[in-house]
Amino acid sequence: MSHSSSISDNGIEDLILPGDPTISLAYYMENLLCEGGEYYSMSNFYMMQPGAYFHYCTHGPALTGYLVEEISGLDFNDYAKEALLTPLEMHQSAWFLDELNIENLAIGYKYQLGNYIPRPHRGHPAYPGFFLRSNALELANFLVMLLNHGAFNGQAILSNAAVDSMTSIQDPDFSFQYGVSGLGLFIREDIGERVVWGHNGGSIGGYAAQIYFCKEENSGVVLTTNSEQYLDELVEYMFDYADSLTTHIQVPPSFAFKLHISPNPVSHTAIIQFELQYPAKVSIHIFNSLGKKVSDLENGIFPTGTNQVSWNTRNLMKGIYFCRLQAGGEVVVKKIIKN
Repeated sequence: MSHSSSISDNGIEDLILPGDPTISLAYYMENLLCEGGEYYSMSNFYMMQPGAYFHYCTHGPALTGYLVEEISGLDFNDYAKEALLTPLEMHQSAWFLDELNIENLAIGYKYQLGNYIPRPHRGHPAYPGFFLRSNALELANFLVMLLNHGAFNGQAILSNAAVDSMTSIQDPDFSFQYGVSGLGLFIREDIGERVVWGHNGGSIGGYAAQIYFCKEENSGVVLTTNSEQYLDELVEYMFDYADSLTTHIQVPPSFAFKLHISPNPVSHTAIIQFELQYPAKVSIHIFNSLGKKVSDLENGIFPTGTNQVSWNTRNLMKGIYFCRLQAGGEVVVKKIIKN
């Protein structure tokens, strides 16, 4: 999920064919990765140690889907519908065309020699990696769940630990055009003056999708198009617009607090200051860029008003760290640079 498995996408486009795949996920993955298999080749692997290098790979998430089948005893499609799509009310989302009303699907277009060429609906046996059909409204439910620490409509879909793992930097060198890799997500700092997590999808076959969320602003953006272009400028505009909508909204007291860290960058000691509008249980933890906890600063009840905690950084290496402060049911994460 961090795109560091040393598995390549060699030959993956050969089986992107019109209609649903006729080969099962299990058959494809076994015959792709096992010596002597129908799709096996030495080119299916990079000659590098797994976990040490970043190479974007769609076969990696597909292999994860296959592991789900082996562990659960269910087809990945059925497991995902039961565990994710149904509780997230994503009833118009599916991996297979035969589960959808094809009349409701947008036609994708490829721009070629001054013309827009319609593209057929296609599929692939490694479908968990890149063939979910959905829409912006239903994908927004997925973002709401991530912003709510794994819960949707009062139901726990993912654990806090699972969401935290998705939004933990695996290695600062695992960088791609989408950003630095977490688990299945990428962190970006080029969408305006904010840090966002998410992923782009498509860009081939006549479609493109962008799905990102900002923890600090408690907002997310889903943008889907039936073209092959990513529209980062529009995503940034939508985040700015969402931020403007919440500027004048009175936040309920049970979710209201402010967090400020200075100095930042820090050399020796940082002051973590937070303002509570009500007494609340507060926990403060510091994580490094790999998602490993390096400090437990506080875990207790704090009064209404301005509070502050000091963080001694003298024994820490230079680099990027993240301060995670939870007050009541609200969580804010801020980046800290250690000089």
